[in-house]
Amino acid sequence: MAAIRSASSVILVREMNPTNENLLQIYTIVRPDTMRFLPGFTVFPGGASEEDDHRPEWDDIVLSEMNQHPLLSELANSEWDVMDQPSKKKNQASVITAIREVFEETGALIGQHTSSDSPYADPQRLISYRQALLNQEMTFLDMIKALRIKLDLQQICYAGRRLTPPFSPIRFNTTFFVTTVPAQTQMLPSPTEVTADAWLEPSLASGLWERKEILCAPPTRECFTALAQLTDQKRLLQKLWQN
Repeated sequence: MAAIRSASSVILVREMNPTNENLLQIYTIVRPDTMRFLPGFTVFPGGASEEDDHRPEWDDIVLSEMNQHPLLSELANSEWDVMDQPSKKKNQASVITAIREVFEETGALIGQHTSSDSPYADPQRLISYRQALLNQEMTFLDMIKALRIKLDLQQICYAGRRLTPPFSPIRFNTTFFVTTVPAQTQMLPSPTEVTADAWLEPSLASGLWERKEILCAPPTRECFTALAQLTDQKRLLQKLWQN
């Protein structure tokens, strides 16, 4: 049986769509056919945990613990694991993995804490640092330190966890998160990890799968189905952050 690795996946929700501010849209990517795991599949940004995600230096950068809501276990017609109260360190590492993977794959740096003393990181610096990160010239932790920013994990909501079935030659214990990104965020998919990307309404994404126009693993399909029950963005955000 294959070893199980920890991983994180993030459902990105676009804030205030310009044509309909309450339209619920989620960000999807298509994995290259050359990938060993789920080649050609439509997925949410994410990937495996790395040793750097667990370093103690993150304690000085992270401002709060993540938000938790059993969204997928509530809405999906399947068994989604609810957070089992692991250690704070393990929770924190899962969110760091999520933030790092989204940045590597899309160029969007989620979870930034902003204030008058700590504005959003400069987009041009992010582009430069991202290239250095992808070239393995610096670590994600080194990048965050260089930017002198803090991460607010309350912006990122735990939504559920799924385990790859035993028959799979590659297995992950994947934690799913939900967060929002500003409408003006420019997504810059990594050409080595993404062959296509799109902002889709969950019901539209479900329809694409039903018509066999896209490939999806069961957890992704179930996320589409679950989120389609929430008719607008406002309802989703109220459910996650006000309950």
